[in-house]
Parts: sequence; C-alpha cells; structure tokens
Amino acid sequence: MAGITTQNNWSGTFSLTGSLTLTVSSLSNDNTTGFQWTSQGTISQAGSSDVLIIAGGGTAANNFWNNGSIADMMAQSNIYINGSTTLRITQNANTLGDNIIIGQDGNGGSTLEFYNQAMTLNVTLNAGIVVSDNTADGSSPN
Repeated sequence: MAGITTQNNWSGTFSLTGSLTLTVSSLSNDNTTGFQWTSQGTISQAGSSDVLIIAGGGTAANNFWNNGSIADMMAQSNIYINGSTTLRITQNANTLGDNIIIGQDGNGGSTLEFYNQAMTLNVTLNAGIVVSDNTADGSSPN
C-alpha cells in the first residue's frame, strides 16, 4: 500500500485480524503518501501475528503518528520501521500497546523520532522500543 491517511477527526478502529501484515510505504518526493495517522482513531492488532510495517523510505513528512492509539488491550503485536524510513511520533499520540522494532530488515537507516509531544504517551502491555541487532548491514551489534 502506498499510504494510509486518516482525516476529519475520524474516531473509529482500523483492525488487523487473522495473521495479517499491512505494509505502508511512501513514494519518493510525495509527502501525501506514507503512514499519516492524525485522527483520534485506533489501530488494533488482534494478535502477535498481525503486524504493521512502515517501509519504503520517507521522512517525518511522510510518516507520522499525531493522534489516537496503536494498541489492543488484549494482544500485543509489532510495528516494524524498515527501509531507511523515519516515523515521527508527535502531538497527541496517546497509547502504544505494540513493540516498535527499528530496522528489523537489517538494511540500516531507519529512525524513530519523538517530537513536540503535547501529552503523555501511555504504554500498555509492557510495549517497548527495540533497535534490531542485525549485523548483516555491516554495523557492530550494540
């Protein structure tokens, strides 16, 4: 998918269920594509095999989480930031229940930014942030 964008204060739930993987990419030189979650809505993954991958390159202008939740109170899954992609978490992002794994693809260059948080980001289900320990890209493990 070239992008996912929420708008107009949408407050519903976007659910991944049944071992689904959703890959969201941005297109070169097109800031209208990428992962752009700006509503009060929720991304819910029903189980550990329902994953969200943000890839394809792109800067914080392409990939940002400004509002709402990425969580399921009953299950924890993963969000992967791959392909030299930046995901910026800012403003009113309010609940994280998934692990964020940066650079799981082993290609390097992926980034997670916290920028101008206007409220506390609540973390549930012991969610965490992991920098992938993959030496395939020539770097040494941390």
